[in-house]
Amino acid sequence: MCITFFFIDRTPDAKIKFVMVHNREEDFARPTLQLGQFEEDTNIFGGRDEREKGTWLGFNAKTQNLAFLTNRFSWSIFKDRMISKINVFSKASEQKTISRGKLIQEFISTDFFERYSLQDDENSTYNYAKTIFQNKNRFMPFNLLVANLKHMEFVFQGNYDKFPPVSLRDGYHTFCNFSSFEAPIQKQVVGLNRFKELVQQTISNLKDNNAEKIQKENENGLIQNIHDIMENEQYQFTFSLLPMWNESKIFIKPYYSYFSRHYRGTRTSTVLILNDKNKLSISENTYSQDTSIQKVNKKYEIQL
Repeated sequence: MCITFFFIDRTPDAKIKFVMVHNREEDFARPTLQLGQFEEDTNIFGGRDEREKGTWLGFNAKTQNLAFLTNRFSWSIFKDRMISKINVFSKASEQKTISRGKLIQEFISTDFFERYSLQDDENSTYNYAKTIFQNKNRFMPFNLLVANLKHMEFVFQGNYDKFPPVSLRDGYHTFCNFSSFEAPIQKQVVGLNRFKELVQQTISNLKDNNAEKIQKENENGLIQNIHDIMENEQYQFTFSLLPMWNESKIFIKPYYSYFSRHYRGTRTSTVLILNDKNKLSISENTYSQDTSIQKVNKKYEIQL
């Protein structure tokens, strides 16, 4: 499943203002572009779902809007889709919805503020989330984080639990496909604790030494260490049902899904760090269905 951990610190002396990691699980057969600048809007950095033309995580260097999401598992949808696979005459899967990736695509577009007639201020992120809430039934279940790094505004919106948008406080947060924002499952707890340890240790090191070279070394070390914990293949026994067995790990190795009828697993792991000098570092690992193929890493550094 997709899973994300992130940390927010708005205090004036924060060495790390924001850090996040996001693992994306998907069918390997689904055509996808790796992290890069969008051809039609080079201010945007992100991966690309070539089927629906949306994205699961994207950032605009000009507007400083950032967004990422996970799907939200629904037993009713799971049941309906299984019925539709068994019964070719079933209408269970005919409901038309808008791609969830479009939620991010619109928010990170360079003309976002003009398109939605919004001011570029600390309220724009929440106001966009409210429009999503008003149209929540047009999308399949999702968990979504929309943010603006210039104003340090972070808003969570999910449509499964029917709650309105939530402005997030400083601290550590997590969400994934199988949980609400308030009730993390076991592998989230395990991963968040390790993520927290790494971030706190790095912040402590940075406070002890302000040299730019040391800061860069610590940030690079944090990125690598976060990538390492997101490759954790240990089982976290939250799920007792056999179909969920493979989903109980943070990093999901390729396996055959009888639900999608394709091999699937963790395809990307993306880390972002915003430091006290407003430099955003992005690092993304891309994994192949063929485990003998080395993962591919792409990096960007953007001065905001």
